[in-house]
Amino acid sequence: MDKLILERGFLIDCKNKIMQGQSIRSLAEEVHIDRKTLRKNILAILSEEEKEKFQKVLSNNFRKNKKSARTIKKEQREENYKKAIKTLTLLGIAREDIEAIFESINKNEHTTMAKDTFAIKLVEIFDFIEKRNEGMNPSDKGYITKQDVIHMILRDSRFMTNDVERKLEPICDIFDNWSPNISKGQVNRYIVEYPSIFKNSIKKLKMHLIIGDNFLVKTGNQYMSLSEYILTENPFLISENSQRFLEGVCNLRDAHMSGVIPAEELEKRIEPINLAWKKYELPEYTDDKSFKKAIKEIVRGVDKEGKRQKGEEI
Repeated sequence: MDKLILERGFLIDCKNKIMQGQSIRSLAEEVHIDRKTLRKNILAILSEEEKEKFQKVLSNNFRKNKKSARTIKKEQREENYKKAIKTLTLLGIAREDIEAIFESINKNEHTTMAKDTFAIKLVEIFDFIEKRNEGMNPSDKGYITKQDVIHMILRDSRFMTNDVERKLEPICDIFDNWSPNISKGQVNRYIVEYPSIFKNSIKKLKMHLIIGDNFLVKTGNQYMSLSEYILTENPFLISENSQRFLEGVCNLRDAHMSGVIPAEELEKRIEPINLAWKKYELPEYTDDKSFKKAIKEIVRGVDKEGKRQKGEEI
């Protein structure tokens, strides 16, 4: 500590500022002195009477300047909100659109958010979409515009509740890498059109796609795997109960012993499935590898049953 700055004149000046209402903490920060050191040195030059007055003012100033944890938290939330709104403005998001989204999500008790949480999450979502657009031109069909994002949220407010790192990014990674026949641009258009797809768990999504890899669908004059059909034509199949889904497609394949399921029959199925009796039991999912193996064994059983019905050699 530089002894020169603790000269009597300096300490008296500090004492006078504190007596006038300045907090010792702010004063110590101004002159780069430890608060306790400053207080100790000021007290050392005072008489007993002056010490008593000084201590009283110091105590009053402390109570006056001390912020409650609640106040500090409130101020921090307000600061976070302002920063997020500034970022959104720089991204070109109109204030009226921000307000419309906030109003929309707060109409639903399941999506209600504090304004700072809302603004921060909205920034995260636009950052996520910016990554989805990497390598694309704004004129590309797969490019997701800011208006696309706004409409996605207004159409399905629960989209805003998804965690980017734990839900949005992992699901899109699955879509991007499931089939070489489906491009990133197609996935982008898919999630814009069906933002509700993110309501499904990652586990359920994988289960349905793994099941789908074992079946073919005929749509018009085209043939594709059921998983590709789900990812390009009918995402609503993922929302179905997994046991019902497996049993439904197995029963359809039983009925069409050719091994190909017409797309139109996927829409209506043959008949409602009675889940109390499961002809095709959904295996437990623990990991991709074991679930794929279990599903293949079930499908081989479907194939064998179909051949028996046709009188073919197994």
